[in-house]
Amino acid sequence: KVPQITPLDVDLKLYNGRYWSEELSTQYEIKMQDGRLFAIHQRLAPIELFASAEDAFDVHSNQFMYIEFVRDVAGAIQGFKMSHAGANDVWFERRP
Repeated sequence: KVPQITPLDVDLKLYNGRYWSEELSTQYEIKMQDGRLFAIHQRLAPIELFASAEDAFDVHSNQFMYIEFVRDVAGAIQGFKMSHAGANDVWFERRP
């Protein structure tokens, strides 16, 4: 049986970092602030991410609707896929 994930089970600091999309030529910074996780873009107000499953977050905004982080075989976060009404699985690679 797979345990249900709740926001309290997720270590939000693991997602902190800069993520670049070659397809969109843009970057988001994922950052934990005051116990909450945000996607920050230079031209937008910070967008709060809400844990919905392991490594997956819903967004209550019209900017994008769903983010799923992708890990390598060792468990390190490699990037995320962003989906919304206009596009599915747009890749954002984690950058140093």
